[in-house]
Amino acid sequence: APGVRFRRGRVLLPPGAPDPAWLRAMADPVREGDRLEFTTALVDTPVYLDWLLDRVRALGVRVEYRPLTSLAGLGPVVNAAGLGAGRLAGDPSMVPVGGQVVHLTDPGLPGFAVDETGPGVTYVIPHGTHVVCGGTEEPGRGDTDPNPGVTADIVRRCRELEPRLESARVLRSVVGLRPSRREVRLERDGDVVHCYGHGGSGITLAWGCAADVADLLSAS
Repeated sequence: APGVRFRRGRVLLPPGAPDPAWLRAMADPVREGDRLEFTTALVDTPVYLDWLLDRVRALGVRVEYRPLTSLAGLGPVVNAAGLGAGRLAGDPSMVPVGGQVVHLTDPGLPGFAVDETGPGVTYVIPHGTHVVCGGTEEPGRGDTDPNPGVTADIVRRCRELEPRLESARVLRSVVGLRPSRREVRLERDGDVVHCYGHGGSGITLAWGCAADVADLLSAS
């Protein structure tokens, strides 16, 4: 699919950490000490989402943009409105978790790198046109204004992790709000199928959750 490429990369684990559960799903995993190497899919999200939207339109789906304050009277409907899903469902357990990333020019990095040894996670994800460098995790943050100090810290950490970024130019800083919950809500309540609270794992969980949603909608 457009925006999706398979790349090999490395993850640095905290000293003595066990293999993460997800490692079994990766292609050709290798562990040396606290360093993992494997092949996985890297997703350039805007490109991929544009492709998905084109696909559903080609299948005859009509896309409308309008404000909603209630799901009542809509008939069978899927509540997958991100942060808005909690408000529509009257669910106070939904919280935004802010995450800031920095886009740098891509010097031709062949793969990704992740460092989980620090107090936070540092990651370098190349997409050809740019490199996504991160990141932060700020529960309860509600604004999307980049912090210049955080930008500088992310760039510093990512250049330490991947020295080939030393001469890469900063293109922009971006803040996203992850729609988070202690656990994903995926259930049917009358005519409403709720599917929200995926946090920063929406792309990872999307296809499996979509299949479950389809099953719930088809159930009598």
